[in-house]
Amino acid sequence: MSKVRHDVLLIGRVVTDPETNVQCLMPNDNYFSHYGIEPSHDSILKGRGALKKSNSSKVASYSDNGNGSILGFGLGIACFQIAKETHLEAILTEIFDADTARDILGLAMFYCDDYVGLTELEDFTAEQMCFTDRVLTPQIAGEIFRSITDVQRDSFFKKWIPLHAPDGLVCYDVTSVSSYSQRIDGIEYGYNRDKEKLPQMNIGMFTDIETGVPLAYESYNGSINDFTNFPYVINKAVSWGLKNNFVLIMDGGFAEDFAINYSQFEGYDLIVGAPVDRMSEVKNRLIAWRKSNTDHLSMAQYRFDSSIKCKDEEFELAPNVNGRLLLYFNADKYTLQCTSLQMDIERQKTILEELKKISPRDAKKFNRYFDITVNEDRSFSYKIKTDAISDDLHVCGSLAIMTTSQKLSVESILRCYCNKDVVEKRFRDLKNEIMGERVRVHSTEACKGKLFVLFISLILRTTLSIKLRDWVRKNRYSLIGCIHQLKNIQCRKTGQNWILSKALTKKQKEISEILKLPVHSLDVRK
Repeated sequence: MSKVRHDVLLIGRVVTDPETNVQCLMPNDNYFSHYGIEPSHDSILKGRGALKKSNSSKVASYSDNGNGSILGFGLGIACFQIAKETHLEAILTEIFDADTARDILGLAMFYCDDYVGLTELEDFTAEQMCFTDRVLTPQIAGEIFRSITDVQRDSFFKKWIPLHAPDGLVCYDVTSVSSYSQRIDGIEYGYNRDKEKLPQMNIGMFTDIETGVPLAYESYNGSINDFTNFPYVINKAVSWGLKNNFVLIMDGGFAEDFAINYSQFEGYDLIVGAPVDRMSEVKNRLIAWRKSNTDHLSMAQYRFDSSIKCKDEEFELAPNVNGRLLLYFNADKYTLQCTSLQMDIERQKTILEELKKISPRDAKKFNRYFDITVNEDRSFSYKIKTDAISDDLHVCGSLAIMTTSQKLSVESILRCYCNKDVVEKRFRDLKNEIMGERVRVHSTEACKGKLFVLFISLILRTTLSIKLRDWVRKNRYSLIGCIHQLKNIQCRKTGQNWILSKALTKKQKEISEILKLPVHSLDVRK
């Protein structure tokens, strides 16, 4: 899905009155939300794009559907079955009231589908059974977003986390979401992971390492870097119940003394990457190990039956924080990375040989592997840094991980660390498939509430993906394709009952069987 790159907000279109020949603005919903103006009671607001024909048959609630009405049932049954199995519906009902809980689930179901914008919400909920008491509109969605409080969100996390992190292995990472809005607190310029020149907010997320199910999130100012805000996020996590018996898995960006010290203070065991470019002691130990004999090595069986050599030794992660340094070496990756490094060095050498002159600034680009002397007339000479190349070749195929855990095996630590990309996959789903790259609200309250609804949608979508993973791989299909198949399982209203309007396709039958959907009870032949 291509990224949205608009730098303007479309607030309507100019139309000409055929009788007076006077031009006037026909505003859309963006106009009223942007300027904070309430539309008149009988206004019909439209989103971006061409105006749609009025649908006089649109209903306000599902009970208004008459005999012969057709609704999509498959996606609604799948989402609400997941909500019951995971206790999602029960937790939401306990924190909110039953009607609001179902409205939140209906909105979350809408966001599971291809992102098309909130202006399509009314059509979606009118055509798909969302098991709410009413057809949802953008105005109703805005009211729901603004009604969700931080206290309710935190209460949800406290009840959700104990049910879905049974092994206590949790990974944490941060992403950024850009925004055009200037009225949302915390939208500020900072390090933008999407390389967009826009202000942003940061979102940190905790995910179960085994299942990939999202556990909790925290948003904060876009100008604050990850590890500076880390102690505050950990403090929040402790209040949610993530404490003591949990192992926290993070990438090397969090390998900072105060982040490690604070995690240790709160009682967490850590598994964190040890970046060799920033940690000279780790790099020296790794190179010394690779140059030495392969004595005292254990063999870590990881994926695809490949054997990985490992050295496990004592290490001080930070001042007064003792643990282990695990050095891993994979011969297959060594060959690939060595070849890639040598090709890159040859490419740089070719460029230097073709140049007649170079500026001191450009010479710095080659500093890693070449010692370049630039003369006053910008002519230059260079020498190859053989020691630097030798060191980097010894690092190829290697991985360094630090941990405070004394219980986990070298195999378990490697598996946990390599599986930490589940949180990156959740970010990808959230930003690209659910959110559509932007928050698309214009107030702090609505932003906070919408993030919570999007998080619930991410839970539904992730659980669907887990259940259908093997079938999707086997059939070379996509998750969004499965969602479309479910949407097309339609029922016709007959009296007070809903029955299937047509026979299921082969794909629909297989997907329904995997999800154990009770569609057979809706079959007209039963």
